[in-house]
Amino acid sequence: MAPMDIKIYGTGTSGHQMVKDKLDEFLTKAGLPYHLENIENISSFISDMVHSIPAIKVDDKDLYEIKMNGRFNSSMRAAIQSILHKSNYGNMLKIIVPTDFSDVSFNAYNYARGLANLLNGVLYITHVYFPNSANVNETTYLDENAEAKSKKQLDDFCASINQDWIGEFLKEPFVEPKFITGFPFKELQSLSEEPDTMIVMGSTGSGDEFKKIFGSLSLDVMKSAKCPVFVIPKDVQYHEIKEILFCSENVSFDANAIIEAGKFCEKIGAKLHIAHVVTKVGDDYKVNELESLLSSYFRDLPFQIHFLEEKTPMLGIKHIIELMPIGMLVFNSKHRNFFSNFLHTSVTEYAAMYTGKPMMVYHS
Repeated sequence: MAPMDIKIYGTGTSGHQMVKDKLDEFLTKAGLPYHLENIENISSFISDMVHSIPAIKVDDKDLYEIKMNGRFNSSMRAAIQSILHKSNYGNMLKIIVPTDFSDVSFNAYNYARGLANLLNGVLYITHVYFPNSANVNETTYLDENAEAKSKKQLDDFCASINQDWIGEFLKEPFVEPKFITGFPFKELQSLSEEPDTMIVMGSTGSGDEFKKIFGSLSLDVMKSAKCPVFVIPKDVQYHEIKEILFCSENVSFDANAIIEAGKFCEKIGAKLHIAHVVTKVGDDYKVNELESLLSSYFRDLPFQIHFLEEKTPMLGIKHIIELMPIGMLVFNSKHRNFFSNFLHTSVTEYAAMYTGKPMMVYHS
């Protein structure tokens, strides 16, 4: 990628310096190459057709004039976001937050916002619109008004988020609306294939007994996405995560996911718990192999291994949760016991164990 040629116009005021510092900070966070030139010569303002300062010009074509009179923060945020947007936010983490404008999806957004602050992420509030049809005189028509209404609802939602946090400009992640027409599962699966991506979504839905708690779309995405997926229960608010529990079936099978979970723990300053539940005689879980794996990849990561005997994996995990202040459960999506046995677990047992515990699923 060719470096961006950036000129910052000003006369050395505190506002001018802040624009320079913040732009430099965000471009560096995004890993974007750039060359920055500081211009304080008034004759250059005139020749470059800059009418107010401070201002930013990118590649001698895109001009952003930072507004004063109470609009300094909002216009600076908009300018920096536009510059980052043109380069797809560089290597910043892209956090996809599906929304149907329900309270559950809004709660997932609030959780995703906390993760974005921790992980240097940008939030893509994503609505996948499935076309509605209407029957008039026995003829079927697509309801274009419904699509336009949904798109406006998404734009208004994102605009309100940006406005709500404008006073916290230096702290809040950027928010982008993403409106897609199609089948929700297929579109989200396609988005999950993009690099530097994770999905954060709510966990309720409609359908059979299991899906009433988990959500049919959440379940499908959790099983098939190509990126990490966070599933957030409807009443869970974001808070600092200090203890994470990875539920392991086989060390070799789970190795890549365990490494990714360890990296995530390092980023957020959390302790990693790894649990294996023995449910039958002759279980040959390689604890020594697990310890060797962790020591090879992590020098200072705090971790604890739990080796339990229970009738089911779910009972073992429940036991650990009762003893430890676990803030999040982590699974490998190819975890056979979890994704086969869990679908046949009673809803009562599931709700007792997992209500209030966010889940993260890695995909090997």
